[in-house]
Amino acid sequence: MTQGIVSILVNGEMKFKVITGHDGYNAKNLAAWLRKLDQCPSLGELGNQANACDFGAEHTRVILEAGERWNEPIIHCTDGMDECDNEGRQRYLDTFHVAQFNPRWKYGTADYVEVVEFKA
Repeated sequence: MTQGIVSILVNGEMKFKVITGHDGYNAKNLAAWLRKLDQCPSLGELGNQANACDFGAEHTRVILEAGERWNEPIIHCTDGMDECDNEGRQRYLDTFHVAQFNPRWKYGTADYVEVVEFKA
């Protein structure tokens, strides 16, 4: 198992953060697809492409999305994932805007991290 993060910024602000605890080495594949786009994808497109790139199995992947308020991201988890229910959930919320921070671990490290930026 390898930890991976792909963070997506729009005009310097975090829009999405995709986190996985499995097949994180495929972060580069998801980032390569993103870098070919003219604009930031939708949540659905991002999830579909993460699947296509084998960036984590769906049951090991969390997608965080910017909410209406900067400090209240939306957490999209597969049903039954512990990260959405346990005490670590607050760490997901608190560290959303730190592109390279892995909220799955209290120390924030990940084996593979990619940051992709778009201009709106």
